Amino acid sequence: HTWLEGGPSVNMTDLMRIGALYGPSVVGAEDIDNVANTSDAQEVSQLLEAFDGIAAKGADVKLVMTTNYMDRITPGMFRPGRIDTWLEIGPSHRPTMERIIRANIAEAELSPDVDFDALWDVIEGFTPAYIHEVLNKAIIGAVVLSRGGTITVTTEDLLAAANVVKAQWKLQQEAVEPPKPPTLDQAFRALQVDAAQAVLHSPESQVLLLESASNGVQANLNYIEAKTRSGIEDGLNAAALYDKYGEDKKGQIVVE
Repeated sequence: HTWLEGGPSVNMTDLMRIGALYGPSVVGAEDIDNVANTSDAQEVSQLLEAFDGIAAKGADVKLVMTTNYMDRITPGMFRPGRIDTWLEIGPSHRPTMERIIRANIAEAELSPDVDFDALWDVIEGFTPAYIHEVLNKAIIGAVVLSRGGTITVTTEDLLAAANVVKAQWKLQQEAVEPPKPPTLDQAFRALQVDAAQAVLHSPESQVLLLESASNGVQANLNYIEAKTRSGIEDGLNAAALYDKYGEDKKGQIVVE
């Protein structure tokens, strides 16, 4: 099988087509929520069409995707035939921790009397990624202490590494993710609502609403429309509306 991997900046549609060309293949997509979300309808549509096209042509392509934000993925991705199954990778269990350690450290390099229970007391709640980080640090520590001799990873090596990694793990658990910036259409809609509310609650608008019966509704509507357009334009001039690539798109908007 051919293995292809893409991150958030890679065009997933092109990557899947390359996978079909060099099949059988496995395509890995990290943080798929950066592509398969509702902030860019055109890009999501192209991605879904690529899914359907590859399935229809019978291409031997397996797609493995990761995300930390299931709620940001457009619902169309979950239709049968696009995503066949999903797995939630949560905190590891005690037996899983031991299996990961034994699978990644050669038996000859792992001390036979490692106290896995003592290690579990420190790293309970860790995901496999954090356990791997503990292993990496423990192995580096054992190499340093071996001074070129025989490498043996001991309980002390693992505990020292686990305590270092746990400080990082706690920071992640306590961190508060900043709110996701609004998409262009959300920001534009908010400007419309703010401008309309400002106009409707202004003293001039209240007077016109009261006098609309005698002076004609059209004059009232024309005034509200003009003030709303003005409010939106003022908001656009003051705002920086960025797309997901960090480009300011407000210059491309025409108030209609």
